[in-house]
Amino acid sequence: FFAADCGFAPLRRLAEKALLSLRKKFYLKKENYLADFIFPDGRRNGLLRPNQIIAAALLRDFFKKSEIRNIVKAVKSKLFTPVGLRTLAPGSPGYKKVYWGNLKRRDSAYHQGTVWPWLFMFFYQLVEPDRKFFVDVWAKHLNEAGMGCFSEIFDAEKPYFARGCVHQAWTVAALLYVSFFHGWIRKR
Repeated sequence: FFAADCGFAPLRRLAEKALLSLRKKFYLKKENYLADFIFPDGRRNGLLRPNQIIAAALLRDFFKKSEIRNIVKAVKSKLFTPVGLRTLAPGSPGYKKVYWGNLKRRDSAYHQGTVWPWLFMFFYQLVEPDRKFFVDVWAKHLNEAGMGCFSEIFDAEKPYFARGCVHQAWTVAALLYVSFFHGWIRKR
């Protein structure tokens, strides 16, 4: 994991132990994706959430290629939408289709299905996006919720109504990152 220890051998050993533990404890062989979290008693929460796509993208050289493929397949089949990744798979306990209502109701939906576009930047590190699909969907939205901007979040199901901030920095940064990562935009 670390190319040189630079005097940090104990830190390197701790990092390697953490990475081994991540694969051993979080990868659910039956479901073929990562657990969301581990309870204090050691049980693993198997709810399908997008957090694992961040781990898989950042640590893709550490996971087996088959594990990455399985994680991507699970995320794509249940969490993928045209505008981002759902925060919880449909049909899961607590799943919310829309982000709407008073503050308490909105807060309860924030991580229970609501779509987060910025997660695409991790997803698209692991798969080759369909440029036409990506550009068409995202470019269309640039004129829907606010002129030349992209929304923070969307409802979890069609018609994926835009919610949250209209000019969300991390969403715009993710859009630009995907575009740069895949060479659609070039530095000058």
